[in-house]
Amino acid sequence: MELASKGEIFVDIIDDGQLGIGTEIASLVARGQVQAGLISVSNLSPAAPIVDILNIPFWSASNQNYLNLVSSDVWKDKVLNRVASQGKLEILYHHITGARTITSTKLHGAVLKRPSDLSNMLFRTPSSHALDIFYRLLGTTPVKVKWKNAAQAAAIGRIQGLDPSIVGLYNGPNNLRQQLGSITLINSVHDGWVTIINQNWLQKLPNNLRDAVKKASNKTFKQHINTAELIQKNSKEALKKLGVSIYQPTVEELSLWRQISGHHKKQWLPYKEQLLGDSKAFNQFYDAANVTNKRV
Repeated sequence: MELASKGEIFVDIIDDGQLGIGTEIASLVARGQVQAGLISVSNLSPAAPIVDILNIPFWSASNQNYLNLVSSDVWKDKVLNRVASQGKLEILYHHITGARTITSTKLHGAVLKRPSDLSNMLFRTPSSHALDIFYRLLGTTPVKVKWKNAAQAAAIGRIQGLDPSIVGLYNGPNNLRQQLGSITLINSVHDGWVTIINQNWLQKLPNNLRDAVKKASNKTFKQHINTAELIQKNSKEALKKLGVSIYQPTVEELSLWRQISGHHKKQWLPYKEQLLGDSKAFNQFYDAANVTNKRV
């Protein structure tokens, strides 16, 4: 952004949760207390509920399906434009981080192969109504724990399981990686992150600087696509070295997860209608995610 604006915009990066994490960042950006931030889609959903469609499971979890979806016309028209129309913030670009997992804490320690293994399990959920529905369908007892408190909650047994992607688990706050037991790769929901920006600040910029922000965002988005899988691979290997086991379910086991909680279940119809106005509109998003030979 600094290069694209020829030094007229200076970016001061404040990391490690110094200003807050998740929904706290979304609030700061919406109020204009900071100009931009990086948060998960789940933590954006309270402020922009339409994005929670991504957290309905088993239709857009893979890197390619997610990339197809967020770069589609239907996504721009029905999601990005709707978020911007609220007049508070805009989504600059999406981050490809891999699918969410089903992960037991080190204290719990179980390998979670089938949905029945989650029965009554204390399962940490982020600020997403869709994920709350998902994990209730799987028989867990959802527990709301802020992302910054997940490591401590795992250490004291307040939660027994959680769901971030491999990348999220390895890079989680407060040394979360040290509190993990076994990771199961069910490929349910993409653990998408987004860079958001305060709309008022962006619109007040001169045209040339506003264009520079958009140009830099588009370039960063395209460049990071090429590194996404390598980052996921490196995070997985690093977790294995820490003693965390990683389980790949069989075809039969994966089928069980989908049968019990997939997007086709009637329990999803009311929420699809709440988000989209018509549950049939979901098919447009599904088709966009699952198109073949997509080029970005």
